[in-house]
Amino acid sequence: MSAWLPFETHPLYAGAVLAIAVFGALTFPLLFWITAPYGRHFREGWGPTLPARLGWVLMEAPSPLGFALVFLVTPGARSPAAWLLFALFQLH
Repeated sequence: MSAWLPFETHPLYAGAVLAIAVFGALTFPLLFWITAPYGRHFREGWGPTLPARLGWVLMEAPSPLGFALVFLVTPGARSPAAWLLFALFQLH
């Protein structure tokens, strides 16, 4: 697998980690010169807008949905302790 990760991993995961790292490394210095148009810096002409509540739901949804998907398709994760931790994570 990839030598730049300290453990064996799936190639898709390794590629996603690399893509996120590269995107972050390119975005960080760019934001010193460009003010990101969200929150109090909002201005017209930067694309479509969403109501704040819908934007928040869409931003937060991947975490509980992704966790639920992985939990439900993982074999062997059916003990009462696993279900308790799953429920606690989803309720938080």
